[in-house]
Amino acid sequence: MTSLSAVMANRMIFMKKFFSKTLNSYNLVNGIVGTFVLVAVTLFWWLWHPEVLNYQEQYQMFQTTPSYLLSHISVPGGISVYVAEFLTQFNLYPFVGSLFIALLMTAVMFLVCHLVGNFCKGNIKYLAIIIGVASVALLCWMMRDE
Repeated sequence: MTSLSAVMANRMIFMKKFFSKTLNSYNLVNGIVGTFVLVAVTLFWWLWHPEVLNYQEQYQMFQTTPSYLLSHISVPGGISVYVAEFLTQFNLYPFVGSLFIALLMTAVMFLVCHLVGNFCKGNIKYLAIIIGVASVALLCWMMRDE
């Protein structure tokens, strides 16, 4: 019985250390803002600008043949073009396309927040969240004018 209580005590210590590092106010605010950005960007593309998604998708013809993949792999940057064409095919369905765009933009926001947050200390660290949200807003503004 003592070994079971020792294991439980070690697990409790681990959980306490884990949550004390991850559940600070900065990460909580970052998560709430990230969720808001995800929902806002999805609604922006789905409800206000679905015609842009249809315009981007109308000339795409993604194929799953090996020759199509090899034609992309053989050029520099071809894998990123292949992945972009794969994701663009979902723009035919406005909600799914807007969800993919929102997921990518939220990932950009978290990356910017993480990079800027590494250089900031204390309360100025919250500036990273503002910079991350501003980068997503700038991307939405630039992408809507195609």
